[in-house]
Amino acid sequence: MMRKIILILLFFACEKNGIMKINNRKIESKYLSYKTAIEKARGIEVPDTILQLINIINDVLNEEILKEEGFLITEDMIRIEKERIEKETQLPEVLEKVKRIFEKEEDYLNYFVKPNLCERALLVKFYLDTIYHLEDYNFMKEILKKIEKGESLNLNFIETFTYRPNKESIDYYKKEYPEGKVLQDMSTFFVVKWEGERIRFYRKFKKGNFYDWWRKKAIKYKVKVYNKRYLDLLIKKVEGDTFYLTILSAKK
Repeated sequence: MMRKIILILLFFACEKNGIMKINNRKIESKYLSYKTAIEKARGIEVPDTILQLINIINDVLNEEILKEEGFLITEDMIRIEKERIEKETQLPEVLEKVKRIFEKEEDYLNYFVKPNLCERALLVKFYLDTIYHLEDYNFMKEILKKIEKGESLNLNFIETFTYRPNKESIDYYKKEYPEGKVLQDMSTFFVVKWEGERIRFYRKFKKGNFYDWWRKKAIKYKVKVYNKRYLDLLIKKVEGDTFYLTILSAKK
């Protein structure tokens, strides 16, 4: 009997300070408080609490997936991201309001800057790391071989266009867009062929979908929500979404 009482007391002590557990990480209630306050600073008078819980889940899952992929977020990276946000923000007055929300800079870095950094880092890693798009990359390697041999191409799977840079820019473009290798940007793989002072681009259509990949990676992580009311509202909010229903409902 005494053991049961102790377990109950421990449960409520945990619930008091934490709103949920994602993987093995306890999420403190102040995370939700900060998320709600940030929305108010952005001009949303009555923030959707349940939507903010979903955003917290996504934030933490981003960080967990980065760890799984061998990408460690360091304090230096967070500081650099802080500087980037301050430099590139289009709404400095809103950012100042957001900063004033936090009790200390450490919280600002951990609950605002770091989640932004993790999301950006994961997007960049997915779209620019060839390992996630080997089929598309190898396809373009074959296209490159055909171009170099002068063979005909099946244009059903690629698009081609030409661009003529001005004379002052030709050296720059020849350095940025060399022949003989598969190049890429955030959305496509491509190869080029220089035709005098014109560049002909051969580009494969869009790379794989980030969010499909993200969900496949994240679905193994389980979310335990301590507050039953929050859990019920979350399940209602994501009704019909198999991904969120799975991570919320699976046995912990």
